[in-house]
Amino acid sequence: MRSGRAGKWLFEHKYQIEDLKLMAKMMNEMFLAKLGLILIGIFLFLAIFGPIASPFDPAYQTLQDAFLPPSAKHLFGTDQLGRDIFSRVLHGSRISLMMGIAVTVVLFVIGTTLGLIAGFFGGIVDEAIMRMTDMFMAFPSLVLAIAVAAALGPG
Repeated sequence: MRSGRAGKWLFEHKYQIEDLKLMAKMMNEMFLAKLGLILIGIFLFLAIFGPIASPFDPAYQTLQDAFLPPSAKHLFGTDQLGRDIFSRVLHGSRISLMMGIAVTVVLFVIGTTLGLIAGFFGGIVDEAIMRMTDMFMAFPSLVLAIAVAAALGPG
């Protein structure tokens, strides 16, 4: 057995390490899981580093190049203003990734806080929080998004 802090850490986290080894073994046996992990890695890499290697400025307009089909110069073609769609997708993916992470963090904090409040107080507070949660879960997310957009108005 190892001595010192490393040995103590390994002993304390023995079951988590075994779980990770089992997960790695299962992932190694599943082709689609590996393929999915590789695709997610590629998308994350492009979202993080894509704007640096973007072939064109996403806002640059050349009306002569409007509606060009996909080619070696413009991988996804161009839009009605002659802007390169591939460059616009690379720049937009970083914003989408940041927004997804931000929403996840905010909702994690809200959910954890509501769960702690419900668990601590119990009783009627727990029931009120659960009924509010059930109400949100009952509405399909698209219908809820349309209702919120209608309530907030244009802009």
